[in-house]
Parts: sequence; structure tokens; C-alpha cells
Amino acid sequence: VTRLGVPHIYSFGTCFLRDVHMRFIVMPKYGASIQSMLVKHGNKFHIKTAFTLAIHVVEALEYIHEQGYIHADIKALNLVLGSDDKSSAPVYLIDYGLVARYKYRDGTHKEFVQDHRMANAGTIEFSSRDSHKGVICRRSDLESLGYCLVTWLGGDLPWEEFLTDPERVESAKEDAMLDIKDFLATALPSHPTPSRELFDYFTYISSLEFATKPDYKYIKKLL
Repeated sequence: VTRLGVPHIYSFGTCFLRDVHMRFIVMPKYGASIQSMLVKHGNKFHIKTAFTLAIHVVEALEYIHEQGYIHADIKALNLVLGSDDKSSAPVYLIDYGLVARYKYRDGTHKEFVQDHRMANAGTIEFSSRDSHKGVICRRSDLESLGYCLVTWLGGDLPWEEFLTDPERVESAKEDAMLDIKDFLATALPSHPTPSRELFDYFTYISSLEFATKPDYKYIKKLL
């Protein structure tokens, strides 16, 4: 598991701190966040670095999804560097505060139900269209990763100017996925090559049905 970028959990539970009921997870201390590394490199990674990072995230997500959960908050701040230990993964996916089960104990996928209590629970900039509706499914994590990739390559997401308006952000994402080519041309005007690769990525993710199991091997080939 550690080689897949999923941290080892030593303990977890709940506690009260200053009369506030809180949940906690105890895990190893890892390196710097990918967000801090991104800032250090002028908010832009080399294309090989960005896609290699994305592949590591896909591998971690595949494992998490196989356990019946989605992460629900994919972003650079929740990715940290591993240690120099040979048993360590290069990158770890952390922060499981929004993790949710997408299937029942018998293995069947949960129904498509919009839950307003869960709507917009993640980081709105990178939230998937499903997340805006409070819907839980695997394609959601992968859509969020796609938005992250755009920013890792130095791009600008069209909805960054109105992040305080969730409905407008959701509408902008719906428009973006209806015309992926135009979305990428706007977000990454100086990157025709990664835009073509990301076009195939977003096209595949958008083609997934609500309960369809993603082809993780194919996704990694796209990257």
C-alpha cells in the first residue's frame, strides 16, 4: 500500500478539543506538499513531472476505489512527497476527511442521489460536477485530477475568478466538458501538446457513466 502512495494509518478515532467533537487520523510525517513545490517552481511543472505525478495519483485512487471509497478532495495541497526510504512511494495522497463510500457492503454501487448536505464539500476550484451535486462516484476523483493537471501545467481554470459562487462554477464546468477543446484552448493557450493529451483524458472521463468502473490502465496510458 505504501508504494501506491496511500499512507499507513497508525490510529484513528474521535476526541473532544475545547468542547468540540473532532475526528483524527494518525499517520507518518511526510515531505513537502506538491502545492508548495508548485509555488517554488513558479506555479508550473514540466509536462513530464505533471503527468508522472498524475499517474501516481491514479494508482493511489485505483487502490482507494477498490476498497469501496472515493477521496473527494484531490488537489496539490493533499499530495505530499515521500521519504528517501526505498520502501516509500514518491508521492502520498493525504487528507481523508471527505472520504465517502460509493458502494454498499454487498458491492453494488450506490444510486445516483443528489445530497445537498454533501454538495460543494471539497475544494470548489477542483471539485467535479458530481461533487457540486453531492453525488458520490469514482469518476468524480478523476475529473478533479484533470482540473489539477491543468493548473500543474501552468494553466488557468476559467472559473477561478468567481469561486465564491458555487452555482456559477458548476455551470462553467458543465460548459467546459461540453466543449473540451475550447476549454483547454482557453486554459492552456500556449500548450498544444499537453492540451491534446488532456483532451483525450477529459473525453474519456466525461464518457464514464455514473457507476462505471474506470479503466485505470488506459487512463495511465493517456498520460
